[in-house]
Amino acid sequence: MGGFALGLVLPGPAAEAHGIDPVTTGHRAVITLWTDDLDAALALALASGGHSPGDPDEFLDGALRVAFVEDPDGHPAQLVQRIR
Repeated sequence: MGGFALGLVLPGPAAEAHGIDPVTTGHRAVITLWTDDLDAALALALASGGHSPGDPDEFLDGALRVAFVEDPDGHPAQLVQRIR
């Protein structure tokens, strides 16, 4: 992604450093990545070790195509392409 980096923190260190009570089960957050080519982005994610729980689908009456993927550690991401 052209040098883009994103850091995620484990719940224990987040709680200790920031005094918060993080959610520790289920999908706690989803990163949304916009793309001009959903099929290519999904193929790259899967080839890089990701897992998709289902096929891409249309959203907002066909205005968007959306696919969900999880990285090898189970962190979710949403890939979105504007159709119209």
